[in-house]
Amino acid sequence: MKRTNANQGMGLNRFRWGSSNDVVYLALLRTSGGDHPVFFLYDPDGLDQLSTGTADYAELQNYRLMKDGIYTVAVLDNGLDESFDYNLSLIKNPGPNASDAGDGPYLMEPYETKQAQITPGDLDAFAFHAIAGDTLTIRLQKTSGPGLHPALQLHAPDGTVLAADSLDTSASVRVSCVSQTGHYLITVFDNGLDEAFGYSLLVEKTPVVPSSSGTTQYLAIYQCAGEVTVRWQTNAAGFLLERAMALPAINWFPVNETPQLIAAHFYFSESLSSDSARFYRLRCTNCVSSAAPR
Repeated sequence: MKRTNANQGMGLNRFRWGSSNDVVYLALLRTSGGDHPVFFLYDPDGLDQLSTGTADYAELQNYRLMKDGIYTVAVLDNGLDESFDYNLSLIKNPGPNASDAGDGPYLMEPYETKQAQITPGDLDAFAFHAIAGDTLTIRLQKTSGPGLHPALQLHAPDGTVLAADSLDTSASVRVSCVSQTGHYLITVFDNGLDEAFGYSLLVEKTPVVPSSSGTTQYLAIYQCAGEVTVRWQTNAAGFLLERAMALPAINWFPVNETPQLIAAHFYFSESLSSDSARFYRLRCTNCVSSAAPR
C-alpha cells in the first residue's frame, strides 16, 4: 500500500507485511487543522517505534521490521488536544509498491525515462533489476510545479540506502560496482513532504551486454576494486572464453578457470596490475564456416 488519506485527528492503520527484515518508509503530512502530528508504529507484539518530524509532518525513514505479521500505525496529535486531517504514505522494500495514476509501471528498464508527479505528503517508489558488478546512475530533474528540493534515494535489494541527494531542482546518485543482484529501489519525495512538482527520472546501468543468441554472442568487460571481470550470457552454448596478452594476437589461450554463474550470466574475474593488459573473446567451437572451400 503506497498511500492512505484520512480525515481525523487520531486514527489506526493496519498493514500486513510479507516477512521480517522488510524496510519501510512512513510519512505523515498534516493537511489542515492542528499542528505537530505524530505516529507510533506497533509490531505484532505491541512494541512501538515513535516517528520524528516537525509541526507539519512526521516520518520514520528506512526502518527495518523484525517480525512477521500485522503492524499498526497509530496517528495522533502530540498534545492530544487538537484535530487535523492528514495524508499517510508508505513505501516498502522489497516491493512491489503501487504507483500513482499517471506515473507509469512500478518496474523500470535501464535507460528508460519516466515522467511522474509528487504531491504533498507523497512518496514515489520505482524498482529496476541490476546484477552484481553493475555501475548505477540515477538522474532526477524537476520539470514543473512550484516545489523545490526534490529528494532521491537509492536502496539495495537488502534495504540498505546506498546513496541519496537533494538539490534545488534536481538530484542524482551514482554507485559503482554494486555487490548485490536483484531489484534496486528508487524513492522520490519532496524534502519537506509538503510541496508538489513534476519530474523526469532516468536509470543508467553499465556495463550493457547486447542481447545474444545463436552464433551472435557478446562480452562485457569492466573493472571493480582492482579486478577485471568478463561477463557473457549463459545462452552461449558451444562457445569458449579465450584470452590474449596483446593485439593483434598471434595466439589465443583458453580460459580454463570455472566462471561464476549469476542471473543468467557467466562471470570470469582476475586481478591485474595497472601496467598489464588482457584481451578476451568468445570463440564458437561448433560453428560452421560460411566461407567457400578452397
